[in-house]
Amino acid sequence: MLNKNLILIVLLIIFCSRNGFSAVSDTVDVNDFQQIVTTSASYLDSGELERAKHLIDYGLENSTDEKIITYLNYYLGGYYFLHQRYDSAQQLFFQILPEFEKFQDTLKIAKTLRYIGVVYGKKEDLVNQLEFFLRESAFLHNFDSLSLSLKKEQVALEIELMSTYRASSDYNEIINCASEVIELAEALNDSSYIGIVYNNIGDAYEQLEDYDKAMFYYRKAFDVFTATNNVGNNICVSLNFGSIYENQFLKLDSALMFYQNALRVSESERVYMWIVPSKLCIASVYEKQNKLNEAEALLLEIIEVCEEYKDNDVLLTAIDRIARVYYNQHKYKTAYHYAKKYQYYNDSIYSDSRQVQLAELRTKYHLARKENEISKLRADKLNQEIKLFKAERQKQVFIFVLIFLLIIVLSFLFVNRSKQRTNSALIEKNNKIKLINEKLIKSKQDLETANNAKNKLFSLIAHDLRSPFNTILGFSSLLIEQYVDLSDQERINYVGYLNDSTSQANALLENLLEWSRTQTKGIVFNPSNIFLKEMIDKVIDLQSANAIEKGIDVRNEVQNVKFWGDEHMLATVFRNIINNGIKFTSEGVISISSEIKDKLLIVRIEDSGVGMPPEKMDKLFDISSDNTTRGTNNEKGTGLGLIVCKEFINYHKGNIRVKSKVGVGTCFCVELPIKETGSES
Repeated sequence: MLNKNLILIVLLIIFCSRNGFSAVSDTVDVNDFQQIVTTSASYLDSGELERAKHLIDYGLENSTDEKIITYLNYYLGGYYFLHQRYDSAQQLFFQILPEFEKFQDTLKIAKTLRYIGVVYGKKEDLVNQLEFFLRESAFLHNFDSLSLSLKKEQVALEIELMSTYRASSDYNEIINCASEVIELAEALNDSSYIGIVYNNIGDAYEQLEDYDKAMFYYRKAFDVFTATNNVGNNICVSLNFGSIYENQFLKLDSALMFYQNALRVSESERVYMWIVPSKLCIASVYEKQNKLNEAEALLLEIIEVCEEYKDNDVLLTAIDRIARVYYNQHKYKTAYHYAKKYQYYNDSIYSDSRQVQLAELRTKYHLARKENEISKLRADKLNQEIKLFKAERQKQVFIFVLIFLLIIVLSFLFVNRSKQRTNSALIEKNNKIKLINEKLIKSKQDLETANNAKNKLFSLIAHDLRSPFNTILGFSSLLIEQYVDLSDQERINYVGYLNDSTSQANALLENLLEWSRTQTKGIVFNPSNIFLKEMIDKVIDLQSANAIEKGIDVRNEVQNVKFWGDEHMLATVFRNIINNGIKFTSEGVISISSEIKDKLLIVRIEDSGVGMPPEKMDKLFDISSDNTTRGTNNEKGTGLGLIVCKEFINYHKGNIRVKSKVGVGTCFCVELPIKETGSES
């Protein structure tokens, strides 16, 4: 009997999936052998076999790349198969199998094993067919987990294995296996495989003469195939429907219409694999219509093609039918000749020993699958038992330890009950002493800090504050005593010195006042909504004269962010930092920028000044250290400005950091938490 399902499986599965290659256009660059391989596969898939053969031959003649040649031979094997030249196809598949193993192309190894089995099936060598299917199954079971393409290949193999049950007419087994295969195909969301399985179920019910169920599953297959829009699918559906009309409804004219439509599409679309099966179905109708001459002509043509290409499956069916045709034509001698020929082929293909071999191989396959499942279950069970044993053991150890500890604790309580009160009293006294010591240590640290601050303050008052006042007194005395004798320029210079000394004294007094207020908690934190850019602009305006005098470009690049803070404190902070930048920069740039990150407003003040060494940076915010450094124009500092900045930033629960490199410049980074932000255009 003709196996339409095997033909459908081959047509849909063998060359539809071209893993490793992408679709290409009809324009082929003859120097791009990778494109030649891809386009050849595309032509095979679309049924343009001769165009594919032309490209494959060109590639094999001109390419020297071992991998390209292997893949071209792979598709050449497909070409031979589709032309029913099974020996040539099989020879190529055997040739390229070790090459794919060398390239470690797991998908192509699995596919090639299956294709060899399919070719054996076409030659009705069912034992070798099943042997290669089992080899592929064992190969796939070597992997702990399969890729998507290998999972699809596993489903294709399961469908091929289903088809082997047809050879032994075990149609119920096909139906039993179908649900598992459909479940696998649905998990992969692959409708092509689902359609093939439905078609196999329909064929099995047809052979069991349950035509209603057969028609039901053929229609389900038709719905799936229509969605995929594949020519081979439509041909298969036509043959299936024709078979139902022929065998159930006995409407031979309708059946003939379906068969002739399948033949016409096969020939027009050059789907060569369906031409012979379509003709065989037409011959069956001619025989039943008593058109024996037409049936004889078709069957002789089919037998000639099948003997040439060794398609034993179709050949056996054609010989059986032509023997009946000759018998009905009363050509008994010729009928007897073909009957003996049929018996010879049938015995060689379906002998008892071969059926036993097939049964053994199937049993071997199912046992291997069961053993794999059992091994997995055993491993899972063993792991579970080990986990339970460990859990139980841990539980027992825990209980034992708990009891042991309980005994020790009770014994300790019983023996040391009298000592406990004494120990408690000692512990309480020790805790009090410890607490007193901690308070004393903290008081000592606070006193040392206060003492250092006092020393710093006295130093500033004794030296830094006295120095500018000495200058003021000296130059004012000169002006009083020698005013008449001095020139106008000398008077201007003296007044300038007086102004500088007065400014220095004023800055020192301001910082002293601010710092002393922070130390005595005399300052009030008064936050409000502040616009950052506007505040920075005001600070820059106050410092602009000094910056212009030293040739410094102060750039305000901050966003006009609205945030919550004490404007007086923050203006003091930025004024001190910008003033330091001007003090230690000569003819450079000071840039002020901002960003908002992780609910923090970050303001950076970077200058291109002289920078400072690491040991200097470590003491910037330490009042006990002498941090006074003269500027690039010998400007005198107070040493309190950055300490005041640190105190004011602490009021905002923020942070101030500094990075500097000698000869490159300094960057102060002020981080302030923000509660309310906004921007103005």
